[in-house]
Amino acid sequence: MDLNAQNSGLLHKIELMSKINNNRHSFFDFIKNNKIEIFVEFYFYSDLFFCKQSYGLDGSSILLSNSTKSFWDGLTPVLGKIYNFTKEDNSLTPLLQFFSFEIKEKIQTISICRTSEDSLILICNKPLTTLLVQSFESINSKNCTDIQSNFAGGIKNYMFSLDFSESLEDYKNINLPANNDIEDLFENALLKELFNRLTFYFQSPSAVTKSSKAAANVIFATKSVFVPELLHKHLISILKDVLEDSSDLIGFNFLGQAHSVTAAKEFLKVI
Repeated sequence: MDLNAQNSGLLHKIELMSKINNNRHSFFDFIKNNKIEIFVEFYFYSDLFFCKQSYGLDGSSILLSNSTKSFWDGLTPVLGKIYNFTKEDNSLTPLLQFFSFEIKEKIQTISICRTSEDSLILICNKPLTTLLVQSFESINSKNCTDIQSNFAGGIKNYMFSLDFSESLEDYKNINLPANNDIEDLFENALLKELFNRLTFYFQSPSAVTKSSKAAANVIFATKSVFVPELLHKHLISILKDVLEDSSDLIGFNFLGQAHSVTAAKEFLKVI
């Protein structure tokens, strides 16, 4: 037995874990840095698993996420183990029920890790690794926004707010049965997808924060002059993937330019 090799391997693992634990990052960082196309976190509630949060899902797929514990127990019986499924060997088939037709067409592989009895993570078209799972588990949910650097080099910081409440209510009325006991779970998951997408659309030096459950404040940092009405139309168009025609009801309120770091932070409610 090569004790030196064992010690070296152990030290390498400790160093990796130390780097992960000391470099807590955002969900945005996790998705962007690892070039993840489609991500879903499932969690267990009231005898079923549901989508808790996602990136890259449309609204239809989120509403298809409810699934039984016995299904996942059979498919992913060992906690912490990574399971891989591919279209090539048809092992993917049982999982396609959770995706809309449009997304099914894009999926070649699915990789899953059961992180606990009550939760699991799933990514498409990229293999999960132990390091990726650890990276997900080290996500810092607190929003950290650096506004200080925005006020340099001729950058203008425009403020606007988005309100999803009316569009979301319309989407639910069309797509969910009346008096659905799990309506709030689907609503939360839809909002997570919307906010996650906004964070990607308005990357640094722009910034996004939630101002209420179904609303967001956005600082759009740019050196160019832009037309707010056109930006609103563009956002409606790209968010149709989530809310379909109900995205037409997304509220948009343009509030002009933030002329100081203090004004920007106050608008974003950054402490």
